Amino acid sequence: MADERSLTGEARRLARGGEKAAAEAVVGELLGSVFGMKVARVVLRDDVYSLNSLNGFVDDGEREFFFKFHQEDGEAPGEYYNAEILASAGLPVEAPLEVSRRAGEQILLYRRVSDPRFADLCRDSDGDNDGDGDSGLRSELARAQEELDAKVGEVLCESLHSATAEQIAAEPVHRLFSGRLSGGRVEQFYGGRIFEFPGIKLHWDELSRTRWVINGAEHPHTVGELFALAAAELSPAAFMADGGAAVVAHGDAHNANIFARRGGDGDLALRYFDPAFAGCHVPALLAEVKATFHNVFAHRHWLYEPELSEYMVTARREGDFLVCGHDWDLTPLRRAFLASKAERVWRPLLGEMGRRGMLGGGYERRLGLALFCCPTLVLPLRAGRMGQTPRSSLLGWMLALTVASSGYEFCTN
Repeated sequence: MADERSLTGEARRLARGGEKAAAEAVVGELLGSVFGMKVARVVLRDDVYSLNSLNGFVDDGEREFFFKFHQEDGEAPGEYYNAEILASAGLPVEAPLEVSRRAGEQILLYRRVSDPRFADLCRDSDGDNDGDGDSGLRSELARAQEELDAKVGEVLCESLHSATAEQIAAEPVHRLFSGRLSGGRVEQFYGGRIFEFPGIKLHWDELSRTRWVINGAEHPHTVGELFALAAAELSPAAFMADGGAAVVAHGDAHNANIFARRGGDGDLALRYFDPAFAGCHVPALLAEVKATFHNVFAHRHWLYEPELSEYMVTARREGDFLVCGHDWDLTPLRRAFLASKAERVWRPLLGEMGRRGMLGGGYERRLGLALFCCPTLVLPLRAGRMGQTPRSSLLGWMLALTVASSGYEFCTN
């Protein structure tokens, strides 16, 4: 198991505690140790999108580099960085200059590029629901996403194959789902805690058993039931119900893991980096889940920068039900991203799986459960933790329950 006393764990602990200079010193020690480089300066980026990772810049007095590593408490070591797999499949990916795979010291070193991350471009143009923002830039960003999605959909369908249970179980993408569930993250984030929503306080024991009505729609499962279902139905072995349907995929292709480069023709071209969870036997239903949720539903005003949230939320108790409402909706840019994912990725992939007899019973529910895990296991959806407020916490749970119930329809309509 990776130890929180490892250099990566220590750097992340210090950074989370606001001790940036000390964290930079630890990262410098790490880079010097694993790559044998002379470290003149390390600068950590203040990055709201890196919830379980650190990234930044380092120079050796002559050259500048970009580094990134992913680190979670209690994670197992593994072959994290697999850019070659993606490149061989024809997916656009930035190849790292150096890679360390040693347990507790897993880190990527890239040449420093001036290209922005796609998430940063989207952040600057992702207007609110009233359509604020540069519509021309939104159209350009949507076109870039559509081009990448078209290539992703093509690779998913071409690489679709039947993997063995052992091959599927070995894929690192499970660390984002079943690994977090079996590793005790639910208990760590939520067990024994008090949840403060606008006008209501609930203990986790009560919240986990409460039934929800959201904007007039009664949801079929409690939060506790959804976590239990996810633990069972997102285990590696459960994906054999789809005949071992597996693909080549990045696995964590949210837009903060994508560089955007403007070519000589002026058009934006997107390419992956940080393939921490890439593989050639990724369960097909998990391949684009993280990209779909975080690029579409996880607006920065409730997940990444919750203090900025101005959405209206309401909640009241009615017997065994928590009756809630909100005025959240997809922005124009995110609506375009969802349409692209549905048309170019999900419908072709699920159609091909269906043609090959690789859609086991309950696949719609499993897709919804995987989407549910994206916000609930990446950070604590609880006021007072990582900037969450009573309003953003309640909205996060409402959206998590909504995608759990309707994720398949969102992805395919």
